[in-house]
Amino acid sequence: HGTMTSVVGAGNGALSNGLYKSLTPEANVILLKVTDDQGSISGENITKALKWVIKNQEKYNIRIINLSVTDDW
Repeated sequence: HGTMTSVVGAGNGALSNGLYKSLTPEANVILLKVTDDQGSISGENITKALKWVIKNQEKYNIRIINLSVTDDW
């Protein structure tokens, strides 16, 4: 779901030769994995991802966070 959401928001249409683009195809996107080895999502991993974003906000000019996740526990 998170990957699909990012493509809708910032897809450049490369696979359709530019036919299907998002509203902001020039946007840069950083995707963070929050699943464990079994594919489960924990609040702990969501927290780790958010802490990474806070730590790297200036380095990567992160201005928007989309949380397309929920805790499986």
